[in-house]
Amino acid sequence: MKLKYHIESEELLKQVVHNNYLIIREMEDVPSGVRLKLLSTLFSSNPTNWRVVGITDNALNVFEQFDFKRVSRMGINRSHLVQRAVQYKEMLFDESAFQSRFHNREVFWQEYLMGDRTVLATSKENMSDQELRYTEIDESLGLFKTKGYAWTHGDEEEDYLKRLFNEKKRSFPTSGRMFQL
Repeated sequence: MKLKYHIESEELLKQVVHNNYLIIREMEDVPSGVRLKLLSTLFSSNPTNWRVVGITDNALNVFEQFDFKRVSRMGINRSHLVQRAVQYKEMLFDESAFQSRFHNREVFWQEYLMGDRTVLATSKENMSDQELRYTEIDESLGLFKTKGYAWTHGDEEEDYLKRLFNEKKRSFPTSGRMFQL
């Protein structure tokens, strides 16, 4: 598989992304919507973007219905914990946020990474304004890696979801489901 853009060194990736962010930020003659798209495209060059750090109980129930496989149109999304549009507008257009946080490469990178975290959630949960309640997934396990707009979902992910479902099911002994969808 050929990656469209890949930088092995995290330090070099930070430098490239931050430098290009600064250029996009200074494009005052370019319409704001275009600048937002440019920033989104820039962030998609990060091979670990849209990291999955958790899963909701409802999403886990949906996976159980499909034997923990990822099936097209099953209604599971990677839902950002911080709305991307809000974070990107702050990065591009909020002068005080820029001066206090985003001009510094290290702080910028940490803010970007925090805002780029996602949770596996149902489409309904993803569209809701309510804060997502989720079970954390240890990132060091290397599961649910980004693959374009999707994520990798093989035997390791299926086994993990089965174990998690069974652990949670023991906590809810009255039914096989944690919640009714």
